[in-house]
Amino acid sequence: MKTIGILGAGRQAAETAGYLIENNYKVEFFFTESTHLKNNCRLEKIAPIFTEKNIPKKYAKTKVISAVGSPSVRKKLIDIWPYDNFTNFIHNTAWIAKGVEIGKDVTVSPMCVVNTNVIISSHVLINVSTTISHDTILDEYVTISPNVGIAGKVNIGQGVFLGIGANVIDNVAIRDGAIVAAGSTVTKDINEAILVAGVPAIKKKILTSWYE
Repeated sequence: MKTIGILGAGRQAAETAGYLIENNYKVEFFFTESTHLKNNCRLEKIAPIFTEKNIPKKYAKTKVISAVGSPSVRKKLIDIWPYDNFTNFIHNTAWIAKGVEIGKDVTVSPMCVVNTNVIISSHVLINVSTTISHDTILDEYVTISPNVGIAGKVNIGQGVFLGIGANVIDNVAIRDGAIVAAGSTVTKDINEAILVAGVPAIKKKILTSWYE
């Protein structure tokens, strides 16, 4: 049985833990910021929860994966984590084409399809039943929610969040830090850090930098 640690101790971490246990992993620990610990104690039934104040050195060589839905919170937690021991998790029901490039700390959840010539950078979270078509590029810290459809030759920037059921058509670029609301369809480039919503998706709100 493989052992693994999870960066995160919220709902996404609980979901990821379920996938891992189902795939014969033993979850050794969860890791979160000390300021968030009091809200996440329910996961202690699965494994102990550590913070930056008390992470045992014995876990320096244990493989870890991040499991936080928010790109900015995920990056902050990864930056706090003191070791470079990240791994990937691809669920056994996901299909990944030959030649797909995958960085480190990437989760591909159940029933996902990733087609040919896709590039997935590090620290990317791909949730259930997502389809990513050919020649798409996902930059670091992207979060893709369940049931998202991404067409071919799409370029998605750092820290982008795609809500549940969102769709992105061919040949579209989405700038760093943009948010696409649930159920929206992106039909043209998003050239600034904004919240878009609707079919077709239109600008709803200007956002601050996705991570500082």
